[in-house]
Amino acid sequence: MAQDVAAIRKERDGLIKRGLWRDIVTSYQEKLLPISDQESGADLQKCVDALGALQKWEEFDPIVEKAVTRHPENAWLLMSAAGLYYSTNHSGEIIAGEFIRGNRYGRGGDDGAAEIGRPVNPFYRDQIRALQLVRQALNQAPDDATRIGIWSNTASYLYTYGPAWKLQTLTPLETLPDWGESGPAGGTEGAPWKDDAPVIYEVPASWEAAKMMANAGVSHWRRDLV
Repeated sequence: MAQDVAAIRKERDGLIKRGLWRDIVTSYQEKLLPISDQESGADLQKCVDALGALQKWEEFDPIVEKAVTRHPENAWLLMSAAGLYYSTNHSGEIIAGEFIRGNRYGRGGDDGAAEIGRPVNPFYRDQIRALQLVRQALNQAPDDATRIGIWSNTASYLYTYGPAWKLQTLTPLETLPDWGESGPAGGTEGAPWKDDAPVIYEVPASWEAAKMMANAGVSHWRRDLV
């Protein structure tokens, strides 16, 4: 089986060299998606790269979520999916109650006319989904080296809210926000205060016990690196 997998990936890499983007996506869905190993994350990344070349961002969420559902215990794939949500195209529209990712340009029907929907920016939701996948990947990491590798990529996910004070705001990860929800916003008028004293970052006993996003990350970071 190992030789077959290697052959499939070699075939896929040949498609990349030839710029056959749709064939790359098809190869992933039909041949590489069922495979679960340390290279599965890279397989998903190359499939999404092909979607980007095709400007078919409306296929991003279904493909990534199908991979996550298929391999919920593969830490490497989960971390790749988190990174993809962090860096994907953060634009889209709500059409007939459904979110369609990507710009309207190039997403027309057979007559060339694009459907008209309500524009939304899914950046905040994408960041929360990335953090959900990070937590899942950490729980599935087989060893300390893998956990350290995951954490080395996680700081950027935690610090995506602008001013540092926003890290003091607890972000619920159990439920995804609505499409287009902006998340913590505004200037220092929203910063938490503790009377006249500075707000101190405390290290909680666990991520679940955290009262703010920053110390949630610190808690897991310290636990996993000790």
